[in-house]
Amino acid sequence: MLLSHRPEKKNKIESVKKDSKNFFTSNRKANGAEKNYLEYIVYNTRNENSWKMRKEKNGNKKKDRVGKELDYCLTYIPGGRQEGQRFCARAISRINFDEKNALTIGRTRINDIVVEDDIHISRIHCYLFKIKQSLVVLDACSLLGTYTLKRSTDSKCLHSFPNERHVLTFGLDETVHIRLGAYCHIILNPKTCVVCQENSRSVRTKCGHSVLCSECFDKLNRSANKQKRCPLCNSTF
Repeated sequence: MLLSHRPEKKNKIESVKKDSKNFFTSNRKANGAEKNYLEYIVYNTRNENSWKMRKEKNGNKKKDRVGKELDYCLTYIPGGRQEGQRFCARAISRINFDEKNALTIGRTRINDIVVEDDIHISRIHCYLFKIKQSLVVLDACSLLGTYTLKRSTDSKCLHSFPNERHVLTFGLDETVHIRLGAYCHIILNPKTCVVCQENSRSVRTKCGHSVLCSECFDKLNRSANKQKRCPLCNSTF
């Protein structure tokens, strides 16, 4: 019979969860499989609480920054998805709305966000405005257009390209995946890493998931385990 199905063991488990700090110093009778099982519960509970605390703390930080700052990551993906490719070639950048509430994205150096050496990007590709509680992307004159690939809300993903221009409007705290031209991708308000719950996601693995920050991705690559797996789908990369 499993330990968790026995009433007397259930009571002991509950007492461990309530007073995990003193359990292993005060109770020395637990041994063998029972001790290993209880240790697993104690440490797993501690880790879970720690992870939840980090997640909650990071969420509060994001709420404080809504309307004041905008994080984004920018990358250039030639030929589409590549195995183990870092989704953000330039790490996470930040826009301070106290300094400016309108900026440009394009190929030339006069832009606020510069996409160099990409002939598929127009010299001034699009404009980004902060208007009240919204982010507005205006593609007024690009040749290959601006496309909304994914957004964290259920709102419709609109595109803007020659002969069919649209104003793209998003929430200030909404996570949005935009493609400029053929190969340039921008993530606005990237979500936090599923491992550390502190840094923004900036790496896309070959399975297509972008759930890790650069720091956690490097730690996984340096680990002794030869089978590096995606935390989301468990596929190797």
